[in-house]
Amino acid sequence: MKKILSLLTVLCLAFSACGNNDDEDVTPVEPQNIIQNVEQQTNTEIPMDKLLITINGKTLTADFADNSSAKALADVLAKSSITYQANDYGNFEKVGDLGQSFPKNDENITTEPGDIILYQGHNLCIYYAQNTWSFTRIAKIKGISKDELKEFLGEGEITVTLSVEK
Repeated sequence: MKKILSLLTVLCLAFSACGNNDDEDVTPVEPQNIIQNVEQQTNTEIPMDKLLITINGKTLTADFADNSSAKALADVLAKSSITYQANDYGNFEKVGDLGQSFPKNDENITTEPGDIILYQGHNLCIYYAQNTWSFTRIAKIKGISKDELKEFLGEGEITVTLSVEK
């Protein structure tokens, strides 16, 4: 019995030590403040890399698509730019071999001027007119007309340099 009383005394002292001490200043957190902090964190936009397309000393900027193909290209370009030769094809695109393969995320797409498309995993197409096929979106040049884009791309074979801007 003496052992049980001793054990109960020890347990009572231990539990009372864990209790709230009224002498401590505890500042309550308002639920509204928590919600505002979470909203501020989730509404913060992380800047995305931009694809830079340079031809004859002039550069256009494109927004990367949200897929593993675009990410793989951006990762390669973060280390080093890629330069390739591109030619007109079908009077709707400039296409050239990148010299390496990237993952494909093909889907049926009708292109528009400014679409940057991966074809067969290793060809990059810059579209200045419409075409429908199974392609992988890489990026999009915004705010440019077909005529402006054709002028930028020039006639015949061109040298294209791809890089990223952070």
